[in-house]
This record gives sequence, structure tokens and C-alpha cells, in this order.
Amino acid sequence: MSVKQMAAVARELTIHVDEDNKECQHALECALQITRDIKEVAGYKKGTLILQGELWKNLAKVEKELCRMTKQGDTPSEEYRSELRSKLLMLRKKQNEYEPQAGLINFMNAIRHLNSAEKHYFLKWLKFNLDNIARENLSKLRSEYKELCKMFGDNRKKITETDQLISSSSLGVEHFMRELGQFYEAECSMVNEGKIAKNKRQFLHFPNIAADLMLEGFPLELIDGDVSNMPLQWITDVLNRLNKKLRNQSKLMVITVLGVQSTGKSTLLNTMFGLQFAVSSGRCTRGAFMMLLRVRKKLAKEFGCDFILVIDTEGLKAPELAKLEDSYQHDNELATLV
Repeated sequence: MSVKQMAAVARELTIHVDEDNKECQHALECALQITRDIKEVAGYKKGTLILQGELWKNLAKVEKELCRMTKQGDTPSEEYRSELRSKLLMLRKKQNEYEPQAGLINFMNAIRHLNSAEKHYFLKWLKFNLDNIARENLSKLRSEYKELCKMFGDNRKKITETDQLISSSSLGVEHFMRELGQFYEAECSMVNEGKIAKNKRQFLHFPNIAADLMLEGFPLELIDGDVSNMPLQWITDVLNRLNKKLRNQSKLMVITVLGVQSTGKSTLLNTMFGLQFAVSSGRCTRGAFMMLLRVRKKLAKEFGCDFILVIDTEGLKAPELAKLEDSYQHDNELATLV
């Protein structure tokens, strides 16, 4: 018997069904406004989440190079940094030239205008619907991925292509938040350069909304799992808003986990703290996510903190990534952050 059939039986027995709640129904309709347009995930991401394409990957590379200076050669340091900053600004300018697409606009309107209960329902429905859309294709790709690793362990090209297919076929709430963060970062860059007046900002209020979501128990992506990029301005401003909201109760204890892939890190955090980080066999968590937990007053003095920030990270030494050129560097980046 399906869930819908059980719900029908429950109504006949006069048992309350959550989905009959008006707030839940309104939130479902808001989620469907986004998901009903998704026919093929990779194509949808390319057309709707437009800042997460090659432009975004190039931007991440420039940001990393600005810190590492590995390709400096004989160029003087200051001159090389200036070149990289110019590239970075040019890429941000290109990002800022884009307008949010319909799917993202619907997402922005929902998290901005729905009340707290509706927002909870909306994000749950959106996650549920997106998971359903992506599940079948991802399941096949992940099985194919594992087979490739066993049969063609030394064939980097095939493994890389399949990994990219998995990445492009994955779609979750974090992708919409990531897109929002990129629009925010691009706008901040333009404001700092004097290209946009402060009173004409479109995305000014979204760090505040993201901080509210964290307070309500929703995870926020700290490092994206596709290009290992941290949107520093976005994360900084979200945490600053969070600090203002908490006023004098902002002492944090950070708890994270680091280890080899598929050793139950996410499951451990979920069990210890009653969270809902994604779990499955194989490479499930990509990048890093953080969730905020309020500590009871009785325990706050004992722990010396008012909140616990739990960070779930991608597993190290993934067998399927071991053959890729930058796998060692990827693991180092993650370990350094943690």
C-alpha cells in the first residue's frame, strides 16, 4: 500500500493527515512550482542554476590560485596577484550580468515570504520531490561508477566522466542555496567596486534568511562538493547575521568528523545529535555541511557554549577518486579545513 493509499484510509477512519493542513498544501504547491518543470536534471541545472557552470568552476580555480600562487612562474608576486584579482573581478562581473531564472525566483519567493511553518513544509517537500526526481538516474550512475572502478581502475577518463555525470545529475535544496550564494557574492563584488549602489541590492536580505533557516535546524552548505569552493563572503555574512540574532548567546562549540569514506561519519553525527545528514553506501556527502543545535540552559554552563555547530564532511580516500589527478589535493583541502 502506498503512502497516498494509507492517507486515504486514514481519512476514512477520521485520523488526522498532515498533508490536509492548509499550510502544508500551500507549501507543496510552492515546491511543485519548481519541481514540475524539471524533466531532465542536468538540462534543468544548466538552464536554471546558471551560475554553477564553467564560469563558476573557473572562478573557483582563480580563487584557489590567488591563495596558492602555484603558476606564478617568473612573474613578480604583486603583478601576478593583480592579474588574478582582475580575472576574479571579470568573472564576478559576468556572473552579475545574469538574472535569476524562474526556478530560483520561485525558491527565493518561498523562503522569503512563507511563514515559518510553511517554510519548513516547503523545504521538506522540495527535498522530497527533488530526491524522487534524481533517485532513479543516480542509482544507475552510482552502480555504473562502482563497476567502472573495479573493472577500469586505471582509466581516469571514464571514471572522471562518470563522476561528472553523477554531479550533474544530482539536484537538492543545497543547489538552490548555492546559486543564491553565488548571486550574493557577485553582487557584493560589484558593490565593493562601486558598480552597484547599496540601495539597489537585490540579494541583501538573504544572509538573514539563511541565518533564520540555520536557527530552525536546516543545514547550510559550507563547501560545495563539486569544485571544493567556499563562498567566503556569503558564509561570513550568514554567520554575522546569526551572531546578531543570538546577541549575547553566541558561544559556539564546533564538532566535526573527518575520516575515510563509508565509515559511518554522517550516521554517527545523526545518531549522536538526532540530525538528518544524508547517508548511504558509497560517496554520499559531497563537500561539507553545517547544522546548528541549541544547547539547553542546564547544559550550557557545563559545556561552556550556547550552541553546537555540527559539520558533516565528505569522506577521504574515496576509492573511485583515488585514480584522479587531484584526489590527494582534494583530501588535503578538506582535512585542512577541518
